Amino acid sequence: MYDTFLQEVIQLDFLPIGIIVFLLMFLKFNDAYEHELTTRFNLPVILLLCLVIVDNIDYYVIDTKNSGMFHVLIAVLGYDLRLNLMTAVVFMAVRRVKVKHKLLIVLPTTVNMILLTFAFFTHWVFWYEDGVVRRGFLAFTPHVVCLTYAVILYFIGSQKYKNSKENEAQLIWVATTLTLLAVLAEMIWQLRGILIGVIALDIMCYYLYFHIEHFKYDPMTEALNRESFEAFIEKDRFKINAVMSIDMNNLKRINDTQGHKAGDAAIMGTVRGIQKSLPRGCDLYRVGGDEFVVLVLLNKIDLKELTQKIQKNVEAEGQSAAVGYYWVSLTEDFDYAYREADNLMYQNKKKLKEKLAQAHV
Repeated sequence: MYDTFLQEVIQLDFLPIGIIVFLLMFLKFNDAYEHELTTRFNLPVILLLCLVIVDNIDYYVIDTKNSGMFHVLIAVLGYDLRLNLMTAVVFMAVRRVKVKHKLLIVLPTTVNMILLTFAFFTHWVFWYEDGVVRRGFLAFTPHVVCLTYAVILYFIGSQKYKNSKENEAQLIWVATTLTLLAVLAEMIWQLRGILIGVIALDIMCYYLYFHIEHFKYDPMTEALNRESFEAFIEKDRFKINAVMSIDMNNLKRINDTQGHKAGDAAIMGTVRGIQKSLPRGCDLYRVGGDEFVVLVLLNKIDLKELTQKIQKNVEAEGQSAAVGYYWVSLTEDFDYAYREADNLMYQNKKKLKEKLAQAHV
């Protein structure tokens, strides 16, 4: 029996343990470059390793037909770890969360942990007879909580999609669907190890996604960087309907008189003002120190109105920006359209300076 159990352990755990080992290696190698990212993944990887250990103990006590309190404890830990992992994935997806929202996110897991304690002294949740599990009326509470987190993740995915993060949205939807299918497989057919393998793959793919995204965005402003701009022009030029050239005003004066930290804060304020103004289908790129480009992928949009909105929101941040835009036709060279938008931006900058000079007369 021991040899059979050992073979099963190796078969079930080879893939998830392999994924965990590689994740730990990447987290160590990459910590100096993406410390914030690696820190976010430390807890899920540790929880995943604990779940592997707990589940293997659970399989062993099932096979030995152990019906004691120790078996109940191991089963409860397994349920709790699964849902804590789903909670961790939610936090990875939403990243910055207000305290009140954090409490709402952990509430289902907390309720589940409280209800599972009844398994130690009642038959409300589950119990064992000769190693066979018997279910009470609260037996499917963990599955309901799992479904709750799945709904939350589907909602988060839809919000990501609305905010032009289609790739992340698709990743969340696929990972959540596979996790639900794995839960059903374990629940209906009592298949072992399916869910752990799926969760391990979910975490690894999410880490790889964030790692790739790190190189697409400007680290200070979180706008897309110049490399992403050039890659999009090369690959998806035909999707662009208009280009907007935006240049921040007075950055050199701020750097010279207040220091570069103040200059960085001014750039951040400018980006916030621009991002607040952009509808879905308009992507912001930082192509230079204080130079930005918006690629407009929409057909129906009032660019004059959008320009006014951008400048108003940037002013609300205490900054100023010049804006020029140009519609791009399929027969026109993009570089030409970009230069025209740039020329119009400089004309706008000249008008803003003249207006400012007249105000001081």
